[in-house]
Amino acid sequence: SHLGLMVAKVEGAKVATGDVLVYLDSHCEVNVGWLEPLLQRIEANPNSAAVPIIDSIDATSFQYQSSVFATRGVFGFSLYYAGGAFSDRDKIALAN
Repeated sequence: SHLGLMVAKVEGAKVATGDVLVYLDSHCEVNVGWLEPLLQRIEANPNSAAVPIIDSIDATSFQYQSSVFATRGVFGFSLYYAGGAFSDRDKIALAN
């Protein structure tokens, strides 16, 4: 039976045997060198959750758009996903 994405992820985590657990949803496509920076941050702080900078594809032209700066994922009330800028305080915290 279909139990949903989150249940599948939790059940997968229960039986995982590796040192690091990485989830990629079916709509995700990774770029060259995507994993190494994430693993470095996890190694520096094993109790952390690392999230990559997300590039995008233009909905009209399907042009690949590389992210020039870090943004956080933001959902609006209509559940439309967009990138939102970090505050100055967050930028300082991220740099440390």
